[in-house]
Parts: sequence; structure tokens; C-alpha cells
Amino acid sequence: MTKPLRALVIGAGWAGEGHTLGLRNAGVEVAAICARNADVVKEVAARLQIAEASVDWRAALRELKPDIVSLATPASLREEVILEAIKQKASIVCEKPLATSSVEAKRMLDAIEQAGVKHAYAATQAYDPSVTWIQELVRKDTIGLVKAVEISVFVPLFHLNSPWTWSSDLNLGGGALHNALTHYLGILTKIIGSDPIRVMGEARIGRGKAPVIGDIHDFRQSFARLSDESVAEVEWRTVTSDTAFHAMLEYRIPSGEPITCVIQFDSMMPFSPSYPYLRIYGNQGTIDARGVFGYEVSIAGPNGVEAKSVPDRLLEGFPAAGNGEQQKWDAFFRSFVADVKNEPHQSYPTFREGFRDQRIIEAIRNGSGWTDLTANC
Repeated sequence: MTKPLRALVIGAGWAGEGHTLGLRNAGVEVAAICARNADVVKEVAARLQIAEASVDWRAALRELKPDIVSLATPASLREEVILEAIKQKASIVCEKPLATSSVEAKRMLDAIEQAGVKHAYAATQAYDPSVTWIQELVRKDTIGLVKAVEISVFVPLFHLNSPWTWSSDLNLGGGALHNALTHYLGILTKIIGSDPIRVMGEARIGRGKAPVIGDIHDFRQSFARLSDESVAEVEWRTVTSDTAFHAMLEYRIPSGEPITCVIQFDSMMPFSPSYPYLRIYGNQGTIDARGVFGYEVSIAGPNGVEAKSVPDRLLEGFPAAGNGEQQKWDAFFRSFVADVKNEPHQSYPTFREGFRDQRIIEAIRNGSGWTDLTANC
């Protein structure tokens, strides 16, 4: 009987938990988990029933010699780990964003391709069954020729009193571009079937400082709304990460025609009279998908609006364990682990998509007009 693959997970926050369960549900033994805080990593290891908890990833890597190293740390803490792990020919998974700059992302991509190991980039929202359904509707010409795409999301995720976490720091990989746009780029590539060829946009910081209430590891705690009284006497630290952005991307569809996608996103909008949506405009109808990442789908056409529920066949093949976010991690890891085993698998995003995303993020943040993405880098 073939021994199961063994993995080392680095990072003990929400993504670390998601990676652990995703790997385990794909048949991988998670042998150890590492993080910087000893108390946190021990608690997470005990809760997830992982045999070893460590604050020394180098020792864990050296002693365990894992088949897979899964990185769920802030983006600024990954390159050194990757360079060491590929010396042992470990396959690598990185949570999005891949890096904090396109230069760093390119170094990581070049190193991992030169090492010849499998690599995956966990921008997982494109795995939602509703996205697969929209992809099918577009490919079946349900709305005719695609002419334009629009994404609009105004939601109250962060508040003025939300705590300072790593996501508040651009240099650690925080921000809406790093943590929301990366998902939308994956969704758009899946639906449209190609990468963008040029981009322009701008990003904004919605708050100058945030209260520091301790060392927060779990990204979900970033959204807490603290009372004025509880933060009156604490330290307030500068926020450098963007909370909103507007982007315009040009794609070329299979027919050869260019189309434009407009994305407007704000994570500090307390009230909005409209629902978040993804709309795909065609010359024979429009797909109206309501939601932030998972969608309720309908089609507007000459005869009115018709609901288009996700068919059972797409739901039947989707992982059933855990919540919606965990199910998408599971679907992602199922494909990646199958590839590591040299088994048939569906395609999954790699460091190439991570590098692409970082180039797009920097072009938007620079706000200097159209940037060509087709040039070799």
C-alpha cells in the first residue's frame, strides 16, 4: 500500500486551518504545523489534531522532509521558506497573494520552475460551483457574444474601530487588492477563458490608523467592530493597506474581440442600496450574478429575467465537508494533490497566476494609466 503524502503547514491562522483540512481531506497526512507564536501554534495543533507544533520551520522542514509545504503566512514571510523547501524537492502551495511585489513574485516563480517541483496558488473563490455554472452559460453562448463585464461590491467589512492586524499592513500582504482582487482575477480568467492584456485603476486607504488590541493571527478577526470605549486608551497604529479600488481590465475573448471589465470594490461602505454583483453583458442577454464570491444567477433577455440555479450535477461533485470557504479550499487541494500524485486532475492556479496578479496589483496601485500586460517579464 502506498504511503500517504506528508505535508508541513506554515501559518496558524484561518488560512492555516483551511490548508490543513484541505490537505487532509485530499488524503495527505499533515505531519506538523509551524507559526511564530508558540501558544497559538500549540492550540491550533491540538484543535486540529496535528502531531507536531513548532516555531522553527527550518527544523521541521529538515526533520520531516515533507512531500508538500503549504504556506498560509502573511505574504512577506514566504520566499525564504520556498527557497529552502525546493532544495528538498517539496511541492509548494502558497495562499494568495503570492508575494508583496512583482519582483519578489518573479524570483519565487523562477526559482520554483527551475527546481522543477509542483506549485499552486490558493486563489480559491473561482472554485465556487456558481462560478463554474456562469462559465458554462458563457461558453454555451446563452447570452451571445460577450461585450463587457462589470463587478460592483460595496460592503461593510472593515470599520473605523476594526483592530489592526497583518492585513492592515501593505508590506505584509494586506489590502483589498491583495486579498479581494486576486480572487476576482481568478474568477474572470475562468469565465472569460483568458488573461487580461492591459489594466488601469486606482486604490484608496479608507482609514489612517487602527487600534492595536494584541497579536491577532486569524484574518476573520480583522473585521471585528470594537466599541469606542474599548479602544479609547489603546495604541493606534498606521494603516498602509488599501480598503477600496477601481480597476479596468481589457481581455480578448476567443472570437478575438477585446472586451472591458470594470471592477469597483469598497470594503468600508457602511450602507449601500444595491446588492454586490457580477454582470456579464452579451449581445443577446445579460448574466446577473448576485453576491460577493458565491452567486445567485439569473439571465436578463428579450423575454424578461429568468433564474438560473446551479444544476445538481455541479453540486454533486463539489466537496461537502465544512463551510463554503473550506469547500473551496478542499476543491483546490483535491486538484493539486492529484497532480502531485501524477493522477488525472483539473487545472489549478499556479505561481504564474500569482505573478500575473502581482503585476496587475502594482499597475492599479501606481494609478498611471493603461499598463500593457503582454510584455515578457
